[in-house]
Amino acid sequence: MLGAALDALTQPKIVPIDGLGLGIMTLLHQQRGQRVARGDKLFTVSSPSLAELRSDLEKATVKRGTAKLSFDRVKTLVDAGSLPAKELVTAQQEVTEAELAVKLASQKLASLTVAGAGDAAFTLTAPRDGVVVEKSVSVGQPVDTTGSAIAIADLSDVWVIADLFENDVGGLRPGTNAKVIVGSTTELDGAIDQVSAVVDPERHTVPVRVKLANPDGSLRPNAYAELRFFDPTTASASVPASAVMSDGASSYVYVKERGGAMKRRNIVTGAPNGGAVPVLSGVAPGEAVVAQGAILLDNQIQLDN
Repeated sequence: MLGAALDALTQPKIVPIDGLGLGIMTLLHQQRGQRVARGDKLFTVSSPSLAELRSDLEKATVKRGTAKLSFDRVKTLVDAGSLPAKELVTAQQEVTEAELAVKLASQKLASLTVAGAGDAAFTLTAPRDGVVVEKSVSVGQPVDTTGSAIAIADLSDVWVIADLFENDVGGLRPGTNAKVIVGSTTELDGAIDQVSAVVDPERHTVPVRVKLANPDGSLRPNAYAELRFFDPTTASASVPASAVMSDGASSYVYVKERGGAMKRRNIVTGAPNGGAVPVLSGVAPGEAVVAQGAILLDNQIQLDN
């Protein structure tokens, strides 16, 4: 069983709530950590963009009415023989364009998950059940509500993420069994969902993710947990961690050969555990390796060469 770095429980699915244009936050209905249901009010924003959308709809509606009246008038004149039939085609086209304009303006308003709060204000509502996990707005703050102001997550499933040093990843693969320890008493069984294919450029670690079911919501985002993995690889031997050297490209040890000579030998290792390093290949059981002073021996050999 391998020890892993502690990391936060995080939510796998975050839903940002998008708004409309640039506005001023006037009222905040929910705080971080609160549970919300679909349709619950989140926050209210005063935005001239909303007034413009409503104005566009009203203008389009008026133009549609005018186009229909014009069509009826032209049709009467065409039927009476006072106008050529082509004028009716033109009038019908104007009606069609006006109806499309009304439909487009209506769709823009309908696409917003909002409730009315005045001609120039709107209240965003939750598009789903969940928990408010992020809040980047406050009352009186200018907000570009086309971005993410509030995020709602479904916490029925969570991720546990551990950052392991590259040499500690060993043979860990998706599906490898893991145990998650939360607090001092709660132990949960899981399996690796993903091992990152890249190394974090700042921490120089490899994120390893375990997915857990969280039906009762007892696992909270940003809590700390201990993550242990069951390494599926089979080691041919085990050596003390102090015996293993690295040149950045490979790991190696110094093996005592017949006659007493010390020879460098490249090895493939698993993840360290309790001061011991499992050797997957390169050293056979029973072979003697330099455990103490290996770094001094390494330095001396490099100087001699």
